[in-house]
Amino acid sequence: MLKPPFMKSRTLVLLLSVLAAFAAIPIARSQVVYSNDFEAFTSTGFQAPSTNFITLPTDGSAIETPAATSVFFQPSAQNQTLRVTGLTPSTTYTLTFDLFIGRSWDGNSTAFFNDETLGPDNFTLSAATGFVNNIPFSNTFHQQNFVSLLNTSFTNSRPSDAINNDYTQNYSDTNLLGAGSSPYLTGADVMHDDSNIFLRYGIYYFSHGAGNPVLNFITGSSSTVAEFQFFAAGQGISDEFWAVDNVQVSVATAVPEPAAMALLTGLSALGVFAWHRRRVSGRF
Repeated sequence: MLKPPFMKSRTLVLLLSVLAAFAAIPIARSQVVYSNDFEAFTSTGFQAPSTNFITLPTDGSAIETPAATSVFFQPSAQNQTLRVTGLTPSTTYTLTFDLFIGRSWDGNSTAFFNDETLGPDNFTLSAATGFVNNIPFSNTFHQQNFVSLLNTSFTNSRPSDAINNDYTQNYSDTNLLGAGSSPYLTGADVMHDDSNIFLRYGIYYFSHGAGNPVLNFITGSSSTVAEFQFFAAGQGISDEFWAVDNVQVSVATAVPEPAAMALLTGLSALGVFAWHRRRVSGRF
């Protein structure tokens, strides 16, 4: 017996519904608006008048005899500002980079050695994401949005060094701001734990790699500019130093909403059920 036309089209309707659900779900993609891996020895976007580039290991091998290397940007001043333009107002972006913490960082120590305090050794990263007429970071009066992304300390010192009164650091992958008491090199994705503190280092990944923190920020309602101020009190390449690599700013990745995923799952199940019934009954 012939089925009414609307009965024959049920499977097609279900299929179209599934396709519509797919179309409604945000596609995971990342629009990169700034990127620099420093392999060309340029520091585009960074504001310091003088800059340094240094080839450093990326695989945990020794600083002096690295096996796998990359060019890092090593600021010559304690303050370093990155200015990124061409952004969209009221949009969420992600800041991605690798942070190299080299040699004798002392974390939360306040010990004295040779008439000087060894620590604390702090690292901060702030973002100014809203400006009146896109006026630069240095003019704080015109900043609308200001957010601290990192306010922490790092240490490469361990108790066996016997030089500090505290061998902890504030930083962990779940503690980016404020006090903490994590052991040395906590959260490092790559490390070289040498017996000599001046040969130790850790590389920390931000916004990439499993379990690592994601640094997001939102641009101001009328701003197309964001500035990031990196600050750490370094003592030169032979002692305490820091460097960055693979710096990127991109639109935050879209993730499908749980409700949309549930709808898609349900519609897909209905489509499969309808197809199965038609196959069992011999109608295709």
